[in-house]
Amino acid sequence: MALDVSKRTTLKRLGKALGYAPPTCHRWVKRGLIKSHTNAIHPDLTEDNKYIRLHFVMGKLVFDRLLRYYIGSNEAAPYRSCKSKRYITKVMFLADVSRPIYKDNGEGLFDGKLGSHLLTKNQPKEEKWTVSASKEISIQQDNDKPHINEKDKDFLEAATSDGFNIKLTQQPANSPDLNILDLGFFRSIQSLQDEYPANTAEELVKNVIEAYEAETARTLDNVWLSLQACMKEIMQKRGHNNYPLQHLAKAAQRRQGHFLEI
Repeated sequence: MALDVSKRTTLKRLGKALGYAPPTCHRWVKRGLIKSHTNAIHPDLTEDNKYIRLHFVMGKLVFDRLLRYYIGSNEAAPYRSCKSKRYITKVMFLADVSRPIYKDNGEGLFDGKLGSHLLTKNQPKEEKWTVSASKEISIQQDNDKPHINEKDKDFLEAATSDGFNIKLTQQPANSPDLNILDLGFFRSIQSLQDEYPANTAEELVKNVIEAYEAETARTLDNVWLSLQACMKEIMQKRGHNNYPLQHLAKAAQRRQGHFLEI
């Protein structure tokens, strides 16, 4: 561990720096003494970013994608092409989720999915908020320019109708680890959508909507638990993002009858 990481990028380089042959290093891997690690790059944070992230979490206490395939040794790699990466078909969706609600016995009351909509046409109104859920609601949005701010007149009028008290909060800058959709739900939907390749924008829209509908409340609940774990780490790191995501063994705990809450 005293070696600079630049000398540990391959077993050959590691062995050379330590004075051992590569096969010896390989045996260390087999025995679990060392392991391979892919280092993720985190958004660079300023001191103001850290303060705002910490303040945001404390307030809650109330690319172009590469597709991976497994193919036969003599099988030709699937061919994908487009005229330019600048003109890859892109479709924008609005997805709304909340944490699922369960009874004390584990029976589901609300799956947490409010809807996923294509942002190219007007969508019909929906009534999905369960009667037993609180009408004190906080909506978190990222800082994309199309989003409105918390003082928007039309929003404030709609947010206080029908007994609701809905407030907008802005996601801190450089903080994808505080976005419930980026953190895991979109990835989960993507994994389902990738099972059905799309050749047209219409097929892509259909696949994404079907993947959203196919997601389970349990998957969404797991993502919310991961978000809470991130918030806990952010508090312990005083706003920094230099932490590994916890492995909470959610499925094992549920099998033991434990109600999961961070």
